[in-house]
Amino acid sequence: MHNNQKTKVKTTITMNNINIHDIIGENNTEYNSDDDDIRHLHHRHSIRLKYYDYSLDGLYFVTICTYEKKCLFGCVRQGEITSSQIGKIIEEEWLKLNNRFPNVILHDYVVMPNHFHCIIQIANPVGAMALPCPMNGNIEHLASMNENLSPKNNTTSVPQMGKANVGGKAEPLPLRVRLGDIIGAFKSITTKRVNVIRYTTGKRLWQRNFFEHIIRSDQSYTKISEYIATNPNRWDDDCMNPDNC
Repeated sequence: MHNNQKTKVKTTITMNNINIHDIIGENNTEYNSDDDDIRHLHHRHSIRLKYYDYSLDGLYFVTICTYEKKCLFGCVRQGEITSSQIGKIIEEEWLKLNNRFPNVILHDYVVMPNHFHCIIQIANPVGAMALPCPMNGNIEHLASMNENLSPKNNTTSVPQMGKANVGGKAEPLPLRVRLGDIIGAFKSITTKRVNVIRYTTGKRLWQRNFFEHIIRSDQSYTKISEYIATNPNRWDDDCMNPDNC
């Protein structure tokens, strides 16, 4: 488990056999899995909340699973993770995300053998505009554009659209990037890097969808943070462990 730029939280809890129901609640419709149980993450029936704007400022608990739940990222022995070369690529690209997307703040994460948990925060600059539509096939281009935009003329490095009149001078307006576009770029970039080292072309690394829960309280944040931290300790009994299927 790792932590970057973690915000302070007020609530502390004792972790005893924590499970996903303790974190998100049995009837929480915001966690987009079949019946709000992490055991069903691999069913891929997840969709984003229909009317929720996922470019808004906020904290999100995200889980991404490997294609067919294959254990590609490493192994767990006695509660300790040993990352494979592929697992190290996943971690490297995660740590680069806030260079590619400056409106992103990275919190706790863990690279498990066949899935990835993280807390990701979207913190948009003042005046940011929403993207007109999801980037779809252009998400990797968006990430690359973010990373390579020049800081000349004091403009922000987030993607830009339109103009604002600031002191009589037209300045680009920053855009809010959606959670789905950020995760999509992460999945695309990691897949390409992994295919290079495997000498494969177009081979899938991740399941098609991802799963998110909107974090709305300090208590929820603390529970999820602890869940991520203790995930390796519970791998032997984890419903995501292929030995338990």
